[in-house]
Amino acid sequence: MSRLEVAVFKCAQQYLRLFSHHRGQRFVISLARRILGNTWIAAIGTGLRMYADPADAVEGLILQDRYEPHTTELFVNLLEPGSTVVDIGAHTGYYTMLAAERVGPRGQVHSFEPVSFLFERLSRNVDLNSLHNVCLNNVALWDKETELALYLPTNRNSGGTSIVRTPKTQQEPIFVNSLVLDSYVNGNGVGRIDLIKIDAEGAELFILKGGTETLKESMPDVICEIHEHTFPAAGYSPEDLLHFMGGLGYQAFYIETPWSGVHYAYFSQTPRASLPLWEWPITKVSSGI
Repeated sequence: MSRLEVAVFKCAQQYLRLFSHHRGQRFVISLARRILGNTWIAAIGTGLRMYADPADAVEGLILQDRYEPHTTELFVNLLEPGSTVVDIGAHTGYYTMLAAERVGPRGQVHSFEPVSFLFERLSRNVDLNSLHNVCLNNVALWDKETELALYLPTNRNSGGTSIVRTPKTQQEPIFVNSLVLDSYVNGNGVGRIDLIKIDAEGAELFILKGGTETLKESMPDVICEIHEHTFPAAGYSPEDLLHFMGGLGYQAFYIETPWSGVHYAYFSQTPRASLPLWEWPITKVSSGI
């Protein structure tokens, strides 16, 4: 980047951090994109870089260092050098890269992103940071191997791809192949898994059911999105997911609500007292959580 580009980027980034809800945000982004282009570089972790579009709902927050702060803190604190992580719904690699940095060369990260254009950006970010402990999979996870219909978002939230068709998605689906988590773990000699993160816009329960044996054998911690509105459209309730995990011996804890109707939950069979669990155990999900 030239000196001008660096100066523009730093000014725009600082503005977005300080005035994230200001009505002039779109003008500033538009002006900066004329000089910098559509893709900027975000700094994450302790030394990672990540390509990000400031106009995207997810990547814009990453550029502002405001993306899911409590979930990010918990995610990083759960990991140790040598840990094995599964990132389901890896998007463009935010959690994948944080995990890869944290677990180090003795650890491993298995990332799943079925949407082709997001997978390309995920791969690009992993290559940008020369992360050799990441295994990338351009495939969906499900409770059976099949061809799965996904609906891409029509708004600027690139993380909104769902198994459910909504007013915010395209009406015609794309089709992707799916794997079962248990089959992947056994077939690839993954071994013990320490942490699973799932952000799959309604597919969460199906994915977890496909990983039942892995959950029983490894007893990993799980960080999972809970969608009040998308889950019922997919044929189950948030309480169904809580009941399924509870049947495997997991306790559920509320982390944060990054989007309306969407909650992040932490599931553990042995929750660590030293971790920053900000809220309370979950027994029921509602809008007033």
